Amino acid sequence: MKSILDKKKAQGFSITTLAILVLAVIVVVVVVLGFTKGWGYIFGKTDVLPTNLEAAAQSCSIASSSNLKTTYCYEFKEVEIAGKDQYMNCEKIIAYAEFDPIEDPCDPDQVSDLAKELCVNQDLDDDDLVNEVTCADLTEVDIPIDGDETPEETK
Repeated sequence: MKSILDKKKAQGFSITTLAILVLAVIVVVVVVLGFTKGWGYIFGKTDVLPTNLEAAAQSCSIASSSNLKTTYCYEFKEVEIAGKDQYMNCEKIIAYAEFDPIEDPCDPDQVSDLAKELCVNQDLDDDDLVNEVTCADLTEVDIPIDGDETPEETK
């Protein structure tokens, strides 16, 4: 007489079946929570992560404390402010963050020229913002780029 323990056929669940069952239960729970409490309840937890403005402000703080004028004045960072993506240099970002500005102020003409170049070179739309000014307003007067001699009115 053979005992039950001597049978070679598998009894119960295999590991693969158990893993698929656990994943299926997780998916069902996520779907039920999504439809009952809203998808923001599940996927809206990214609010605790730092925003790109906070990251840019930290970068600008380092540039300011290290007196890195080129990084501080003439590099534009893409940030989101009031739901609108725009490009800003550290001089403008400090208006939204609390840290000391660089000791040597930025040359406004050079910043403006670089902002215009950014609009042209990045092929930004007219309503895109660079240092809180639309590209349409920035490129209203062409700047000499690539050997041009004089600026020309475009509007």
